Amino acid sequence: MVFNKALSINQLNTMSDALLNQNGDWFKVRIVESLLMSWLGNSRDEGLLAVLRKLFMELMAFDTKTPILNYDQKGFVDKINECVVNNPLGMYFLNSFLYVICIHLLGAPAS
Repeated sequence: MVFNKALSINQLNTMSDALLNQNGDWFKVRIVESLLMSWLGNSRDEGLLAVLRKLFMELMAFDTKTPILNYDQKGFVDKINECVVNNPLGMYFLNSFLYVICIHLLGAPAS
């Protein structure tokens, strides 16, 4: 997605239509995730998303060969498991995150 500065309302309408046509499915998935989170979300989901954010930042640092400090790796993984047990929305977020990691590392979705 690229956002450019619109000079007129007609240009803005054209640009927004193109953005929605090119990325409509992505927006739909984000809306459904937001609705599910508002209906089903709990403190475990918030904890899981915080842990996944941390993992994402560690992966970005790993890609740039920046040193990473994580004190307790076993505790980190235990927290992820604790947030996912008996939690379908948390499992969905974790599976989506792992899918993205597979695409990033392997260049293709895992089968």
